[in-house]
Amino acid sequence: MMLHSPALPNPCTSLCASLQETEEALEELRSKYRDTRGRMDAEVESLVSQVNALNATIEAVQVCSSAGKDKRHCLGVRTREAVQVVCSTAV
Repeated sequence: MMLHSPALPNPCTSLCASLQETEEALEELRSKYRDTRGRMDAEVESLVSQVNALNATIEAVQVCSSAGKDKRHCLGVRTREAVQVVCSTAV
């Protein structure tokens, strides 16, 4: 019993080609996902670091301002990494 005529294209050939194209598209998507995930993880890490620096600055300002009531004040000194809070005597 013959499943297909020799004059007609083999349906398995078409199916195999479609499967190969699907696998290639899936691998491309996986690669894009890995790249995007890596960039997003790095961005999240950077943002968490910035939030931590801001929280530390807020805490330092609160400590500084509560330490001295009349003759002390807080100065924000911008450094390369962040803003450093310095308590100093008012002149």
